[in-house]
Amino acid sequence: MQEEKTTAVYLVDDDASMTDLMAAFLNSSGISTRAFSNGRLCLEELKDPFPMCLVVDFQMPEISGLEMIREFRKRHYWLPFILATGQGTVAMAVDAMKLGAITVIEKPIDPDTFVAAVRNAIAVEQSRRAAFEDLDRFKKRFDLLTSRERQVADLVIDGNATKQIAKSLGISVKTVEVHRGRITKKLGVTSVAQLVKLFLHSKQSFAPHMFDNATNASVKSVASKQSQ
Repeated sequence: MQEEKTTAVYLVDDDASMTDLMAAFLNSSGISTRAFSNGRLCLEELKDPFPMCLVVDFQMPEISGLEMIREFRKRHYWLPFILATGQGTVAMAVDAMKLGAITVIEKPIDPDTFVAAVRNAIAVEQSRRAAFEDLDRFKKRFDLLTSRERQVADLVIDGNATKQIAKSLGISVKTVEVHRGRITKKLGVTSVAQLVKLFLHSKQSFAPHMFDNATNASVKSVASKQSQ
């Protein structure tokens, strides 16, 4: 079980000599791997804890590399991937990029280029996971707000002044100021500027598809709101 926890890259290629070679390149650079002879097996085995990225051969029996990735996307798996091919075309490269490929590498594989591409893919996934952690922390703080405080927060983010918020909600200026004070305290910010920065950061950092498989309704609510 320890191997599953530390496996960084899944290699998918029907040519065992190729996966052995790629594994040797990565293992020598301190990157752990696991090999699969076809996409179906990888789909069946992929589960939490997930690897950091996939390296997928374009031409494989039963299911091609791009078909495998399309199936991944249908299942809401958003792991970054690298497409490896010995017969690349512009159309294939375009399709791969549309599916979110980090890059397309040609066989025979250059070790330095390959390892650099994998390290880049891992960095992308690390950034994505860090963004999810940020969202989770934000969600927990956001859940502390009352419905009225959320209304006030929305209006603050939209750039409304205190008097405008008071008029819009039919409450006093003093009440708005009290709500703003509670909002900044609950969200862990010290000023309206930081509050705006927090919301803008969440909006810019998270693509809508990243929340398709979220299990918590509040996470989806925050994600949906911030991605609009």
